[in-house]
Amino acid sequence: MREKMLFCDKWEFCKCPVGTDYDSAVNWQAVQLPHDWLIYNTKNLYETSTGWYRKTLTVPDDGKQTLLCFEGVYMDSTVYVNGEKAFEWKYGYTSFEADITDFLRSGENLIAVRVDYRSPNSRWYSGAGIYRKVWLLRRESTHILHNGIYISAGTDGTVHVTAETERPESESGKELCIRTVITRPGDSEILAEA
Repeated sequence: MREKMLFCDKWEFCKCPVGTDYDSAVNWQAVQLPHDWLIYNTKNLYETSTGWYRKTLTVPDDGKQTLLCFEGVYMDSTVYVNGEKAFEWKYGYTSFEADITDFLRSGENLIAVRVDYRSPNSRWYSGAGIYRKVWLLRRESTHILHNGIYISAGTDGTVHVTAETERPESESGKELCIRTVITRPGDSEILAEA
């Protein structure tokens, strides 16, 4: 079972001088994601600074993998879970997934994201912060990888479906079966099944 939930509300944010660590961040304010902290000071749209975001996450002890899927964070970002560095991403224009499973404990957890913005860095206005949506993904340890399904059509009318999967070493001896069904939109007729 795979669950994907929007994870954009009830965040807190603190803008600080560049290089400020979490313990020194003060004056937290409630924000909704997506969020761009540079746009609020139009007289200094390229201010070198560090932004901290935080939010609590409550998870059960159910053995599922837990990932945070960021559609966009500008620029250098680091994800912390319960004070431990869990993931780093240095490029501000692409999405990324942070697997935070090993850093979580059953119950309430503190998620903190540090974003460092250094100017100059772009020919156009980039903004700064978590500027796109964030998703919480929970899935079984055996799963199809994100964007792991590939469909191609042959010249002879055949359709080829490939799926990339991941499973833990402890389940490597078990048989894995993936069922693919292709139908026409609005039609229950099965055109292909494998």
